[in-house]
Amino acid sequence: MTQDDADLKKKLEEVQAEKIAWDAAQDTGDIKDKDQKIIELEKALAEQTDIAKRAQYDLVTQKFDFERHKEMLAEQSKSMDVDILISTVQKFLPFVENLRKSLDTLSEEQKKEPLSTWLQMMYDNFIKTLESLNVKVIDSVGLVPDLLVHEPVSTQVVDDKKMKGKIIQEFERGFVYEKDGNKKVVVTSKVVVGE
Repeated sequence: MTQDDADLKKKLEEVQAEKIAWDAAQDTGDIKDKDQKIIELEKALAEQTDIAKRAQYDLVTQKFDFERHKEMLAEQSKSMDVDILISTVQKFLPFVENLRKSLDTLSEEQKKEPLSTWLQMMYDNFIKTLESLNVKVIDSVGLVPDLLVHEPVSTQVVDDKKMKGKIIQEFERGFVYEKDGNKKVVVTSKVVVGE
């Protein structure tokens, strides 16, 4: 082997050693890069998971709020329907009350006339229609006044001690709306209380 061959062989060994060192450095660099990539991907995954959890929580909260709002609107709608019904009935009640008072003033002879019979039929139909709308007549005579539904307009001396402090006469009939435990006074009864 000549000197040139020996130098060449030595040079080749150096290049090979450098290549091995280079490859080793590359591999460690790649591993470090890969480890860094994994860390970055895990961090991104954690961020995305956190975002997904927050989005899911927001969705559940908004769904709950929507359902609550829907129920509240349904309740308001029911309440508004009742308020409209009561308002409408209040406009017709003076007519019904005048009809009742007219019938009460008729004599027994007049009550047998066809016009009186027709008036009585009209009054009875008004009361039935009101009852179908869950509007009922407030009972008064013989009861102790209930300030929620009775409005005492005067007192009158009575001979019967049992009637003292009780309603002896109904001056104007009252009505109450009552359905599913919901009770609202449409018009209070105006009454005379025994003294």
